Amino acid sequence: MSPPPPPRHHPYLYLVLEGSEDEYNVHKIDVHDFDLDDTDDLDSRARPLADPPLLRVEGARRSAMCFTAHGTKIFAMPPSPGCAAFALDTRTMKITTGPLPEGAEEDQFCYSNLVVVGDRLYSMDRREYGDDAESCNFEVLQFGSASRSWSWSSVPSQPPFNPLFVTCYAVHPDARTIFFSVSHSGIDPPFRRERGSGDDAGATFSFDTEAAEWTFRGYWELPFHRQAHYDEELDAWVGLHEEDDRKGRVASCDVLPPATGDESADRSSQAPPWKLARERLFRVKGRRHRGGALVYMGGSTFCTVERATEEELTREQRKRLELDGRQPRLLLYVRTFGLKYGKKGRLQVATCGRRARCYTLPEGTSNDIIFWSLRALWA
Repeated sequence: MSPPPPPRHHPYLYLVLEGSEDEYNVHKIDVHDFDLDDTDDLDSRARPLADPPLLRVEGARRSAMCFTAHGTKIFAMPPSPGCAAFALDTRTMKITTGPLPEGAEEDQFCYSNLVVVGDRLYSMDRREYGDDAESCNFEVLQFGSASRSWSWSSVPSQPPFNPLFVTCYAVHPDARTIFFSVSHSGIDPPFRRERGSGDDAGATFSFDTEAAEWTFRGYWELPFHRQAHYDEELDAWVGLHEEDDRKGRVASCDVLPPATGDESADRSSQAPPWKLARERLFRVKGRRHRGGALVYMGGSTFCTVERATEEELTREQRKRLELDGRQPRLLLYVRTFGLKYGKKGRLQVATCGRRARCYTLPEGTSNDIIFWSLRALWA
């Protein structure tokens, strides 16, 4: 008799926040039991985020440990030499350890990007050796095999840019092509143009993971902040807009075709058409933004996560906090919503089915505004 099939996995939102003791706290949130998002007064119904969290990971905060998700697994990559990477299976709650990329054994290592494509995880870093000498380390981890051991291998074709200057990236629905947009300062010769006369725009490249080939796509950048997600129903990439990321405005962009090998056909003089939703999904009035993220949950359903601190306090309220040795509350706003195109083709946040919740974060949670200060994962 064959064993019964495993129960259907119920995905959750996982938040990674820095604590006060040089540690990372992983919190598990069930977004399915949120209240309807029909009021702006979420603060009055704020509830404490679970403490202790689901998982605590020790590590120096400034070492910028990277986290990413693939399927039911959450991967954590500490850059410190001598440490091990690990993967948490959210279905079984088992933790598997493995080696870091080879570049992590060098000094001044920094993960610039961790990108999941199909059954592969790509790691990019830029290392500085002194005297302005730099080297890029581009490696791939295949974790789809039956073997439990991890194995990193170097990608033979190195990126024509400094990964530290990547402004956004998006994976093509063919599950083999990655698009990277890079600011002007990070482009390597011979693609970098001389500054002046308005020629200081960034550039976009695509990488074919099967052929291990880079293709220059043009002097323009995708309109997103960090990662963009492909939405099958919209047939578009969706992400936080590069200029409105602190307001929580999302944009959609037409998906470019993979490279054909014809340089004139693959290169474009301008970015593909894109649209910007009007609605702001982050809190603005009376709050100070302390970091946000966009998560794709599948089926044209998204989740925004924002940290904010109370700013509009009276003098008496501030004095009371100071006397008690406390800081203004650090709040976490989580919203789930759908996207659609309206009758005139405008990108809209669907009003039906929106849900939201506000949390107060535990005391000691870091409120530094740094690019790795808030990680939101769906697994």
